[in-house]
Amino acid sequence: MTQFEAVLFDAGDTLIRLSGTGEKLLHRAAANLGVDPLDPEEVAHVWQRVLNRSSAAEELAKGRDLSNARHHEVWTALYGAAGCERLAPGLSEELYALTVRAESWEACPDTVPTLKAVRDRGLRVGVVSDTGFDLRPAMDRL
Repeated sequence: MTQFEAVLFDAGDTLIRLSGTGEKLLHRAAANLGVDPLDPEEVAHVWQRVLNRSSAAEELAKGRDLSNARHHEVWTALYGAAGCERLAPGLSEELYALTVRAESWEACPDTVPTLKAVRDRGLRVGVVSDTGFDLRPAMDRL
């Protein structure tokens, strides 16, 4: 039998995820800008465009995981192209700022019991991610 010393986990959408729906994040970002209310139907369309574009090969090839600056540049451009700026000027920047805050992340439902089970077996935990910003504040908070 092989003895394991550690377990590696991906961070995003495995251990942690953005709290709430994308539409709620857009509404929160707009409220932070003093723009309220937004048309829920248009917000839903914009968020769907964000989701569709974010997983496209050409977006993934832009190197958004290479540095904090590149992550910021690529995601704010994607938000703008998806229509955030048509909803409210400055919304792309505010949405980005909101999504990188530790308070915007929550543990996935199985995270705590899984990590406890790994710890109870005496194994170390490693967390890896391909995101371009520091997830440690969110992980520490949770």
